[in-house]
Amino acid sequence: MSTVVAGSLFIVLLMVVIFSSLSVGIKTQYGFAVAYQTAEEKSTGIRNTAISLAGSAMSQSNSQINANLTNTGAKPIRLYKGVDVIVDYKRANGDLVKTRLTYVSSNPAAGQWSVASITPNQYNPGVLDPQEVANLEMHINPPIKNSTTGVLRVGTDAGAVAQVFFYG
Repeated sequence: MSTVVAGSLFIVLLMVVIFSSLSVGIKTQYGFAVAYQTAEEKSTGIRNTAISLAGSAMSQSNSQINANLTNTGAKPIRLYKGVDVIVDYKRANGDLVKTRLTYVSSNPAAGQWSVASITPNQYNPGVLDPQEVANLEMHINPPIKNSTTGVLRVGTDAGAVAQVFFYG
């Protein structure tokens, strides 16, 4: 009788171990599937995102830059804190300045940038949809040295990057 009880307990214990292993395997497999799906979505987002910069202009005070950012990709771009705007230039004494500007919704001050307008901006107001153009307004401090060149770089959170030169 004790052999039958011991055998039954052994079989029950073996079944618990097997089902626990299967449960862990299923959860692991599910985790891999979710990770793959997330990576695929991110990869698709990067492939469908592209931008270009053009028309950069420096103000008379050499502290305001305006440039046109075009969404040449297939996905909308939200121009908020996820977008990096980086400016490299020489200040009046010749020192190189590299700075990342901070996004503000309007009226940028020194060290900030904003979207002055989006055209045609008909589908999703405030979002840069494919083939729309955003006029970016950026303010730098200290001002750029006269008769020198600077570089403006813009990168989206999806990995699209563009750059353009501007002249002080």
